[in-house]
This record gives sequence, C-alpha cells and structure tokens, in this order.
Amino acid sequence: MEEMIHAVSEQPLIATVVIFAALLSIYLIFKSLVKLFLIVVLIAVAVGGYSYLKHPENWPASLEEAVQKVRAGTDRALEKGRGVYEKGKDLVDRGKVVLDSGVEKGKAVIDKGADKGKEIVDKGKDVLDSGVEKGKAAINKGVDKGKEIVDKR
Repeated sequence: MEEMIHAVSEQPLIATVVIFAALLSIYLIFKSLVKLFLIVVLIAVAVGGYSYLKHPENWPASLEEAVQKVRAGTDRALEKGRGVYEKGKDLVDRGKVVLDSGVEKGKAVIDKGADKGKEIVDKGKDVLDSGVEKGKAAINKGVDKGKEIVDKR
C-alpha cells in the first residue's frame, strides 16, 4: 500500500488518472442516485395525485390545517414513544435485579454443590483407605496361610 501511495505521489500522471477515476466513479454513483430519487418523487406525486382525485374530502383544506394535523400526530407519537421508552427502561431495571438475584442463587448452589462434592470425595477416600487396609490385612492373612500350607508340604 505504501508503495502505491509513493508511486502516485512521485508520478503526477498516475495521480491524475487515479483522481479522474475516483471522480468518475463518484459521478456515476450520484447519477444513479439522482435518477432513483427523481423516480421515487415522480411515483410519490402520482400516488398523491391519484389519492387526491379519488378522495378529495380526506385532504386538508389548507396548508395550515395540514401542518396542525402533522404536529398533533407527531405529539401523539412522541408521547407513545416516551411511554414505550419508560416501560423498556423499567423492564431493563427489573431484568438487572432478576439477573443479579439469579447470579447470587447460582453462586450459592455452586458453593453448596462444591461442599457436598468435597464431603463425598472425603468419604470416598476414607472408604478407599479402609478398603486398602482390609485388602492388606487379607493379603497378609493369605500370605500367612500360604506359608503354612507350603510349610506343611
């Protein structure tokens, strides 16, 4: 990338070509957007005109009346939006409380489970130790009996 920037900065012809290509692509993009915008405006005017011709009684009598209607609608939408925002804020706050209590309960359950696990491991070690002792005693007893049998023969 640095090599390309260096080459463009040293060669004025390459810099001119790059700038021309960038301007051409910007022009083509805006040309398409302008055409799209004009088509959308034309469709909106056609739909509005058709609606006005079919139902002129639904349209406001003056521009002032239309502006008042829009302001009233905007105020209602704004109040509804504020209500939704407040409800959402309360819901998030309640969710945080529930999450925190759930985390605390989860920690308590994990701690309790860890304690029970330690108890079970300790009991297992005790059983294993007693089993090993019993096993050693049985082996020693067997060895002694084996020696007795060998000595008798």
